[in-house]
Amino acid sequence: MADALRAIKIQTKACQRYKKEIAYYKKEEEQQRSKIAKLQESGADGHDIDKQKEVLEETLQMIPECKNLLEQAVHELESLVAQHSDDEKIKESEELTAANELLEELRA
Repeated sequence: MADALRAIKIQTKACQRYKKEIAYYKKEEEQQRSKIAKLQESGADGHDIDKQKEVLEETLQMIPECKNLLEQAVHELESLVAQHSDDEKIKESEELTAANELLEELRA
């Protein structure tokens, strides 16, 4: 039982981390777009603008990668929850409650 609870807790934390990373990269995308627009408006050097566009591209590449990692982590968490949902001791645990709440939030 302790191993199951530990696995559920670890997978829940992984899902939370990927969710935060996606939010971070989306925020970074907005900041980079704004920065590029300001550089273009101010007539900045083309090299500086190109460098900022490269940074934006790197950020844009990370979003789908994090989404894939989140999908995998969610799938693993759903599997763990389904596998151990019949165990009475696990049903009443904080770990399972947190996992179910996170899964509901991610489905919304």
